[in-house]
Amino acid sequence: MIPQARGERVLPLLLFGLLLLPVPVRPQAAPGESRTLIEAEIRLERRLLARDITAYTQARAAEQRERGRYDVAASRLDQLVTGGNLTIAGFENLENEVRNAAESARAASDRVGELRERASERLRRIGALQEELAGRPANRDPLSGRWRVRLGPGDRAGTFDLRLRGTLVSGTFSLDDGPSGSLTGTFVDGTLTLHRVDSRAGFDVTYVGGLDAAAGRISGSWQGTELANGNPTSGGWTAARQPAEEP
Repeated sequence: MIPQARGERVLPLLLFGLLLLPVPVRPQAAPGESRTLIEAEIRLERRLLARDITAYTQARAAEQRERGRYDVAASRLDQLVTGGNLTIAGFENLENEVRNAAESARAASDRVGELRERASERLRRIGALQEELAGRPANRDPLSGRWRVRLGPGDRAGTFDLRLRGTLVSGTFSLDDGPSGSLTGTFVDGTLTLHRVDSRAGFDVTYVGGLDAAAGRISGSWQGTELANGNPTSGGWTAARQPAEEP
């Protein structure tokens, strides 16, 4: 039988419990405008976390179905091998069935692991934002400024103007082929997460990237929120810091 990771059954309950945790607030820890932005970002992260939990629950159900299919196929193969009626045709058919079921179970398990890691990252961002509300001192700013951005597939280009306050990121974007709007997100442990709000389409893309402060570069991936018209819904992106004197 394909082994089941310990603690998987309790993870959804733990994550739902964390969604309900109150935001710790200390008086005068952050200016009013900044506090409002941080609280809005926490609410957005919790909504996205709830979506990830739903996807995780569905993926766990699929993983259990595939593991059950593997167990049934393996049991049938065992019975054939030990039952005294073994033929090459029957053996090869069941062996292929077992192999396919095992591959499907592994793919389902990988998906569960991916969603578990995504939920973990969101929880870390929520924790960082809560620390920001509680008045944690800001680190040296490696992010604020103008960045020249390239998006794949298709090599689209544009500009991100970003401002960092503690762990909270805000800004605007403008793509050379027309779309523009605002950006909000977080910068935690070298990882930048930006939620794009298009001026026409609304919240439509999340960017995640790693910052190389010394090189002045960001690289990562983006994920669209909706499937639409055959257009790409995910891809990679890079950004290069522009000199401060440029407009």
